[in-house]
Order: sequence, then C-alpha cells, then structure tokens
Amino acid sequence: APASPVAILARAAARAPGAEALVDGALRLCYADYGAAVGGFAAQLRTLGADGARVALMLGNSAQMAIGIFAVQAAGATLLHAPAPLEEP
Repeated sequence: APASPVAILARAAARAPGAEALVDGALRLCYADYGAAVGGFAAQLRTLGADGARVALMLGNSAQMAIGIFAVQAAGATLLHAPAPLEEP
C-alpha cells in the first residue's frame, strides 16, 4: 500500500528536520516545526472527537490550511472541502 501523506511528512521530518518545508509569505517552517504543528493540531482534533469524523477547514491558501490538511488526516478524520468565507468590504 502506498504511504499516506502524513507518513511521508514524518519521514521527511526524520530525514531532514531542519530543511525548509513550508513557506507562506514571511512564515518559514522547517520539517521539524511543520510536523510539530501538524501533530499539535491533530491532538486537538482528537480531543474534540475528530477520529472517524468529517472535518471542514474554512481557510484560504495558507500555511494554516497546509497544516490543517495533514492534521485532519493524522487525527483519523476525513477532510471536507469548505471554501474560505469572503471578507466583508
């Protein structure tokens, strides 16, 4: 069976923890920090009962969305696509 995206991220973090993994404007995360952010959010999701549940993330293209996508998978949940809310003028 092919490796899950979460497993691929974990392998990359183990292989090169200091390598740049995610860039969003001025925010730059290495694989170790990216993996830690994913793990922390996944733990919060599990605490809220996300394991086996469907989770919607309402975020635009951002580091938070990239972290959230992996965290939902790591928590054992299914990601539902939900567009980000529009900003009011």
